[in-house]
Amino acid sequence: MANENRSYVAIPASVITSITNSLNAIQTALAPYVTPLTLQERHDIYKMSDKSVTFVSKAHDYADSNPEFLPAFVAKDDFDIDFDNINSVGPLAKLALQVANNLNDTAMVAGSEAFLEALAYYNNVKLGDKNGIAGARTIYQELQKRYPGRVAKPAATPAAPATPTT
Repeated sequence: MANENRSYVAIPASVITSITNSLNAIQTALAPYVTPLTLQERHDIYKMSDKSVTFVSKAHDYADSNPEFLPAFVAKDDFDIDFDNINSVGPLAKLALQVANNLNDTAMVAGSEAFLEALAYYNNVKLGDKNGIAGARTIYQELQKRYPGRVAKPAATPAAPATPTT
């Protein structure tokens, strides 16, 4: 029974080149504005969730209409920039994540199918070697070195017999 082939259209090299150039242009355009974080910073930073979007939005609106309550250590211009960036970068990040997920899914499907196809070929060559078909042994031995399956465990050395103590 043949496996369902879900990765059946090759992406043309021209499309890959065009997308790579576009992504590089996006990366370059965003470079002065993005703020990469370390893993520790990602862990430690306060995070906005869907529930806190309304809170931040209302607080920003009130800071506009009632600036007397804004603490001296909070610069209103910075609050405005951060609020504007949430509203502009958030949708871009979601779109980029969708694209990244689609690319990762496509790579996963293609990798899975290629691995299964290679495994079927390997098993057929192995069978050919067992049946003495010319040329199969060389291919089998070469593929066997690279097959990422189980690695044979070295045979355990038998324990030396215990010597009686007196």
